[in-house]
Amino acid sequence: MITGLTKWKVGVYLAAIFAAGGISGYFVAGKVEKQQAIKALNTRQITKEIAVSFRDRCHARLNLTPEQAKRIDTIIERFSARMNTAQEENRACLRQIRDERNRTILAELAPTQKEAFEQMEKERKEFWRSKENGHGKSSGSEHGDRDKADRGTNNGAFSDKPGVTGAAPDGLEPKDQSARP
Repeated sequence: MITGLTKWKVGVYLAAIFAAGGISGYFVAGKVEKQQAIKALNTRQITKEIAVSFRDRCHARLNLTPEQAKRIDTIIERFSARMNTAQEENRACLRQIRDERNRTILAELAPTQKEAFEQMEKERKEFWRSKENGHGKSSGSEHGDRDKADRGTNNGAFSDKPGVTGAAPDGLEPKDQSARP
């Protein structure tokens, strides 16, 4: 027989288990969402998936002859390659703009400020390397300065941490490690 106190304890335990499940579900969903956002940065893979999907729709809806299907497939592949090239050129252009911006900023800074700026750049690169490798770190001491900047407590410095706008620090970084600056 269950007493009043025991019923109360069972209720508390069940509520705690329910709350723990909800909290863990929240964090798992957040991690999955971050992984999907990182996947979105792999434009080459996305372009390939879009091309395959488009090809499949063309085949399914247009009642193509085998000869047409081959020609259409070739056209889709050719234009997908062009899209990949354009995206890579865009990333290269963004890198050049970022590098020019950084050189211009460095020219305005005192030696100690230059050291701090170079540390910011090092952190930005480490951040993206960890994201690209799927080992994104939660905000902690290694990103303390970025966190302070996000809260406006880093002497007005700007943060390169993705924020409200969802913008990535200085644009997209290439997946190809050999193309890094």
